[in-house]
Amino acid sequence: MEKLQKYGFIFMLALIFILYLVSSTELIFSDDADHEIYNISVIIDDTTDSTWQNYKKGMEQAAMDYNVDVSFITLYSEQNASEQLDFIKREAQADAEAIVLAAVDSVEISSGLKTFNTLPPLVVIGTEIESEKVNVSILSNGRELGEKLGNLIVEDLKKEDTKVP
Repeated sequence: MEKLQKYGFIFMLALIFILYLVSSTELIFSDDADHEIYNISVIIDDTTDSTWQNYKKGMEQAAMDYNVDVSFITLYSEQNASEQLDFIKREAQADAEAIVLAAVDSVEISSGLKTFNTLPPLVVIGTEIESEKVNVSILSNGRELGEKLGNLIVEDLKKEDTKVP
């Protein structure tokens, strides 16, 4: 009887060990769909990412949601458009599937982009660059933003019966 209990105990341990191995290698709980991971490079116009923290957090969340590997690249020296062009070239050669650029100098970047034969889709944020290589520009209208903010301040002051100078 002891021998039977001993074999039963060894059998149960072996079964637990096999189940652990199968579940840890995802043979049972595997996701059948292979998800393609997209490589996107973001090149900013500063040496630190301190002013880009909220943007970066949004990118990281989007990266998790849409299977994207985001490379966030800062400059080594301030206001260096040639360095940005070098980063664009490097990321294009590293098979980035898209590049997001916050350009330091739109004129220098525009002339530098002419030297590239092929580029992945290029999205420019913050400034407009006149180039065939730019696929999308995301801009804000500072004048319109200022007017709306000023109007809101005037409305608030009128509600408080404060004289507007």
